[in-house]
Amino acid sequence: MLHVRRKQLGLSESEVATRAGVDKTTVGRWEKEVSLDEHHESIQKGYGYFHTRVVSREAVEKSYDNCAHDAVSVKLLGEFRRPVSGKDEMRITVAEWGLHGARMEPMLITLEPGALSVDGPTPHLGEEILYVLDGKITVEFAMHTDRITGRTGKPRPKIVGTGGLVHLRSEVPHRLVNATKSSVRLLIIKHPPDRYSRCTLEEAANRRKAGGRGPGDDSSATSGAVVRSRDRPN
Repeated sequence: MLHVRRKQLGLSESEVATRAGVDKTTVGRWEKEVSLDEHHESIQKGYGYFHTRVVSREAVEKSYDNCAHDAVSVKLLGEFRRPVSGKDEMRITVAEWGLHGARMEPMLITLEPGALSVDGPTPHLGEEILYVLDGKITVEFAMHTDRITGRTGKPRPKIVGTGGLVHLRSEVPHRLVNATKSSVRLLIIKHPPDRYSRCTLEEAANRRKAGGRGPGDDSSATSGAVVRSRDRPN
């Protein structure tokens, strides 16, 4: 995925290496997705976006092999709860589907009252569509230099209610905030798929199959609500 990002920016491997403060050989290793997590800060400098985790190509392919192969429908991979900003009462519930070889990734997300999707506005590769199923969400942005116009600015927050739709370039640093007193449910469709989240969900699913539960894994309390949302009539 990193070589795609470099092409989007119109940079050579040497230019990325200079920005990141590494040599060209290191950039080549990164673009083969065989680097380690501790390089994420240099990757962020070189490619200009937040990079949370790099896994091997073999792990990515294994993750896809374990995804749904049904050509018609998609399979619910897993659900989990995780605290945001270190506060147990502020949780985000995510349900993710995966279709083998898909170019898009749908996610059903529930933000509890006061919850943040991340601590601060964060950029990443690609684009995404947010559709609010229930409630009202605020999309906050950070200072950003547009790669096309070269202009620097901070987009105004967007408040979106039930039935509202937002289409954004994910490289603009952003986060979701539930500033209301009610839960908010969102359908988010991302491109390209977040292969790294797939691996995380696969690991959580394997723990449940084995009868174990990892930190923050509380899917039993949320699966009913997720299924009801998924099966909700149009």
